[in-house]
Amino acid sequence: MLHKGGKYVAVAVAVSSLILFLLSYLKKFARLKPYRKVCLYVTLSISACALIISGLKPLSASPCPWSLPQYGGSGSAGKCFPAGHASSGFCLFSLYFAFRQLRVTRSWIFLILALALGWILGVGRQAQGAHFLSHSFATMFLDWAICALFYRLFFFPKAPVKIRQKPISALSYCLITAFSLTFIFNLPFFSKACSALKFSFSDLWLLAVCAFILFSAFFTVLRLLNHSFLIKVFSLFFTVCAAGAMYFNYQYGTIINSEMMRNALATDTAEAAELLTAKFFLEFAFLCLPQLYLTFFVPIKHSSFVRGIFQALVGLVIGVCFLMLNFQGVSSLIRSEPVLRNLISPVNVFSGTYKAVFKDGSTEVDAPRIVIDPKPALGASHKNDKGTLFIVVVGETARLANWGLAGYSRDTTPQLRARNVIPFSKTISCGTSTDVSLPCMFSRVGRDRYDRDRILKEESLLPVLQRAGINVFWVDNQSGCKGVCKGVPSLSISKTKAPSLCSGPRCYDEALLAG
Repeated sequence: MLHKGGKYVAVAVAVSSLILFLLSYLKKFARLKPYRKVCLYVTLSISACALIISGLKPLSASPCPWSLPQYGGSGSAGKCFPAGHASSGFCLFSLYFAFRQLRVTRSWIFLILALALGWILGVGRQAQGAHFLSHSFATMFLDWAICALFYRLFFFPKAPVKIRQKPISALSYCLITAFSLTFIFNLPFFSKACSALKFSFSDLWLLAVCAFILFSAFFTVLRLLNHSFLIKVFSLFFTVCAAGAMYFNYQYGTIINSEMMRNALATDTAEAAELLTAKFFLEFAFLCLPQLYLTFFVPIKHSSFVRGIFQALVGLVIGVCFLMLNFQGVSSLIRSEPVLRNLISPVNVFSGTYKAVFKDGSTEVDAPRIVIDPKPALGASHKNDKGTLFIVVVGETARLANWGLAGYSRDTTPQLRARNVIPFSKTISCGTSTDVSLPCMFSRVGRDRYDRDRILKEESLLPVLQRAGINVFWVDNQSGCKGVCKGVPSLSISKTKAPSLCSGPRCYDEALLAG
């Protein structure tokens, strides 16, 4: 009933409205003519809800609960958002708007009907493991927006659109922006915090305290700016940075820190372009849209300097009081889950960029490196006439958890398995980025005693092998060797010898072997 039967309610309403619309053109049913436009509205708005919701699902990276390993699944690439089945109920918001247009006194009954049916169908699918609660909430808001938009276009197409609103106070503007930054763009922070807590009363209070502290901090910073132009500029800047951090966190599980910001600053345009998809622009624009509206269409009333400073100080005092009264709980949470520091947006973007630029050493610094062995010597196995060609291939990211040779349930490496390749299944990288991992791989320091400054000050393995008498060459198809090849010859990919493998500025990895 809930899975297969529920969707037929929306189908029946849409088809019935379409039939009434067509009948209204017959003389026998002339009395339906006044309701013609309303019937067409119901049919099109329900159809639009179905098409848009189903169209968004293939673009989504959000998986279904039953696909996740922690709920017994084998992993999923997503395509489970929003909730198509709940939309079969929520799309009946169109009935509320239709009867509202017909001035039916109790049109609100159809609003209750749409909400009830949507949540019955949504919770039914949640119980089956097909969706999260958040999927149903998002679907409800999307269907409401679609039905409301169609209502506006159908029945008030020529009404003046009052985009420019009345001015609001700087206090209200800062409160709205601080609320958005705290409770929308810091959802990854609260999600991670929830996973570390047990939902006792004290834990829920701790979450509320964290929210108050973040809210107070954002409000204080914005209100200290005091001038309406500065408040708007920084509010939009904070929102854009936070939206980008939130998108990459949810889509790729990216933690924004100095390591990730070094990646962003060091990557080439071709690599970066692969991330700038239509999906990115759509979701990014959706996240920034409310703040863009506030910035360009909502004026801010003039406020005195003294009032602005006073309001900022009040916000600061409230935040500090909450922190001091609950300092032990907050510090314990941060110590147990240190990654939380890198989930506070947009603070993580600013701190990561600052550390990447001014604190952390760069792999491309053109300075002499410490020679770790001035007179290296080759072993006895190299003293033969034939010589040896030894190739080390450093591949792009491959997760051990999804590696067929390492025991993954799916055989993702069939051609390697056919070659009797020996996998090292207990290997851990120094980091998740090229900027960290590559210098570490070719350093004597290693992962257990990882020290970035020392790694970048010492020479890598390659010049040591070169001094020992081996001819060493470096060739790459990415954004440089991150200092590893310093002191040894580098070869460039020959596009003329592999024209079919090169398109524009990028070449496929097979081109590394050309020539």
